[in-house]
Amino acid sequence: MEIRLFAGNANPVLARGIAEHLGCPVGSARVNRFSDGEIQVEIDENVRGRDVYLLQPTCRPANDHVMELLILADACKRASAGRVTAVIPYYGYSRQDRKVAPRAPITAKLVADLIQSSGIDRVVTMDLHAGQIQGFFDIPVDNLYGGPTLSEYILRTLDLSHAVVVSPDAGGVERARGFAKRIGATIAIIDKRRSGPNKAEVLHLIGDVRDRTAIIVDDMIDTAGTLQKAAQAVQENGAKAVFAVATHAVLSGPAVERINESVLQKVFVTDTIPLLPEAAACPKIAVVSVGRVLAEAIQVDERPRIDSWELEPGDCGMHPPEYRVDPAEAQAALQQLIDLGYIQAPGPDQEKTRRDTLAGNQFQLAHSCADAGQYTRALELVESLDPSVRDACSGQLLMASCLLGLRDLDRAHAVLQGLRPEPGAVSQRELLAATVEFMQGRAASAIARVQDLAASEPDLAGVHVRLGEMLLDVGRHREALDALERALARDAESAQALAGLARAHLGLGQASQALDHGLRAAAIEHHAPAVHLLIGQAFGMLGEHQAAVEAMELCVVQAPAWRVAQEGLVAAYRAAGRGGQADALQARIRNAG
Repeated sequence: MEIRLFAGNANPVLARGIAEHLGCPVGSARVNRFSDGEIQVEIDENVRGRDVYLLQPTCRPANDHVMELLILADACKRASAGRVTAVIPYYGYSRQDRKVAPRAPITAKLVADLIQSSGIDRVVTMDLHAGQIQGFFDIPVDNLYGGPTLSEYILRTLDLSHAVVVSPDAGGVERARGFAKRIGATIAIIDKRRSGPNKAEVLHLIGDVRDRTAIIVDDMIDTAGTLQKAAQAVQENGAKAVFAVATHAVLSGPAVERINESVLQKVFVTDTIPLLPEAAACPKIAVVSVGRVLAEAIQVDERPRIDSWELEPGDCGMHPPEYRVDPAEAQAALQQLIDLGYIQAPGPDQEKTRRDTLAGNQFQLAHSCADAGQYTRALELVESLDPSVRDACSGQLLMASCLLGLRDLDRAHAVLQGLRPEPGAVSQRELLAATVEFMQGRAASAIARVQDLAASEPDLAGVHVRLGEMLLDVGRHREALDALERALARDAESAQALAGLARAHLGLGQASQALDHGLRAAAIEHHAPAVHLLIGQAFGMLGEHQAAVEAMELCVVQAPAWRVAQEGLVAAYRAAGRGGQADALQARIRNAG
């Protein structure tokens, strides 16, 4: 069954990461607000008969994100989706899973009832605060774990030859034992008693942590009170270094301040919840993506499944027989139903509407593929469109963008030369034509062309970003700085403009400003290897070599085949005095050719 992946406003970056691993685009859905604050949802793609996956962690603001999920599910069901699966990496209200006072609610159960009532058929989540929450549902629930991904990451980044995994309370012993087994470490337990909500008191430590690297493992970090006290207790008992690992970075209230003030050297979290800007800027917090894990859960669920089939004589029933539909037989059967009067033959208007709808869906899919960098697939979709759509201005502009992405400059130039742009598309055509000119080696004329466009269309942030990138490529850093600052003034959330500013400041030797802009870009776009490369270079210029190594390692994790990232990590290793790792990586690069 064909799948569709949609996302609410809770974590669009994770949604794009999942889509990248699946090899499909994030579906087009608008989740907005009416003027009175009510949520408005519009699904812009055909979902009839499809398997629909809705990615929406119910993190802050929890109530808004829960309602977005419910309304998205209702919209898909009313559009005749075949099956709706809610992918909820972080299940909000999960800590309210039992009655703690005579008249207290069990809100985790209430949210489960709401999810089922909206028409959702299945739930995929990660590291539920309490496993018994699965029993609150009468539909299938898959509870995935972030521990394997986190353990795999820290095995690559930390020296764990003398490590101990610490559970911050007795309830997390099973989680700590599993984590310790994966990294080959012993375990210790902190005996803790709470004196009130969001308050914790450490009593004593069970286990040996002296002269060891301690890793505190929990399912989430909220106000970080437990974590701060636990880290202090572990250090006081002789641990030589203290780290923390958690799946969900709730990080409410004074959490970031407490982490900064704590003895923790690093806190590793996943991207089930997007970090707030102050958390993203915290040098002690490192984010590991679980997009691959969630994508694999979807892929496993999408393996061919047969509900029932008749066994042939001698068939043991291990494999269903193949079933194929002959198009000629299907057409004949359809015509027979029309002749018998069971269905009505489509009229000319109906047939035109059907063709227009299919073409619109295919065009939107091509756009989504291009946005995800899948230029070959996007070009195939554009070229197979109905000529009336393909040869229109929007179709030709999309085709030129795909050809540029594939660096087929001659074809891109030919498409743009033959294009008669509509009034609203003149600036887009000019920008694409200037980009072709720049990539063909005519930088001066291309830059002049974009400068003229920026003067005539001063409110288009994308034009200023492209101008800044061109100026950076020819070493005109101060002019690039001005152009990119103009872009940022028009779009304060432009990760592309922030990354360009970081690059410009690096070129001018202004490492602190480069780091600031790089961290802001990473907070908006977590999966951005080029941004992490810039951050690593800025840390290196500031002499913070360990931080540079961590940024470069994240860059290589996100883009393992990128030679520039690999060589940057080699340089960072050497600057940090880790020559053995630098030599090993350099040898792997040479062997890979």
